[in-house]
Amino acid sequence: MGLMAAVYIGGVWVADLAAPGRNVRRSLATLLPLALGFAAGLTGYVLLHWEHLAQLPSVLLGGNPEESGGYLTAYFLHTKYLRHLPELALLLAAAAVFAARRADRAFPRVAGLVGAALVSLLVFRRSNFQYAVYPYLAFVLLLLCAAQTVRRVPALLAALLLLLAPQYAFVYARNHAFSFEARTAAIRAAVPADGHPVVGDPSSWFAFQDRPFYATDFAERPFLALGLPRFYLVENEAFRRDERYRCLRELITRIYEARPVRTLGVFGETFAVKDCTKRESP
Repeated sequence: MGLMAAVYIGGVWVADLAAPGRNVRRSLATLLPLALGFAAGLTGYVLLHWEHLAQLPSVLLGGNPEESGGYLTAYFLHTKYLRHLPELALLLAAAAVFAARRADRAFPRVAGLVGAALVSLLVFRRSNFQYAVYPYLAFVLLLLCAAQTVRRVPALLAALLLLLAPQYAFVYARNHAFSFEARTAAIRAAVPADGHPVVGDPSSWFAFQDRPFYATDFAERPFLALGLPRFYLVENEAFRRDERYRCLRELITRIYEARPVRTLGVFGETFAVKDCTKRESP
């Protein structure tokens, strides 16, 4: 999220620099305080996370080199029932309307924010549809500004309400009984409490804060660099099925002997716990 803030600030700065009548010298003068703020934020991040800096490229780029398309493709084209396609249609229509009204005073900054949101695809390379929350500020501003230029803000809000309210009502009806605390406790109880590291999906970290934990988002080389002689693998359905985990699945199968420990079902998810021990070199 901190990186996304930097991307947004850069997008607005570039848009202001390119705006007609903008004082270029004044814009360039703002570079120093921006650079100082960025350096201060980066220093704070490094001090808080210095032990995990080696994992940063893996977290940003994802675990599978064949993964492509980015999180926006995953959000609009690969989610269940293609439920976000109407949003994509609205955004494309809004972009067309707004581009035709480039004389609007808000155009440079909104265009800069949207451009920054698209540039973020180069920063966050993982195809995690949940990352779509990061650029949605820019997309909402685009929708509102486009609707305002044609005086259709009430119609836009009504359309969004009709589109989104049934979806989230359905999601609530299906998941209102879900308890993250109960899920975490069940996963924790399924893994032997002997202190060995655990490898699992990122949300499982909450169950193992008192022992070494590594997310399944690791790419092959960073995972090998850990040099784990033994660990417990907590497999969820996504790890067994999704293409982005294929490299790590094959690596574990090739190097480790996996002994089943337990299979459990939690709120419709199926987890398999395996005791993985590194094979001896021939």
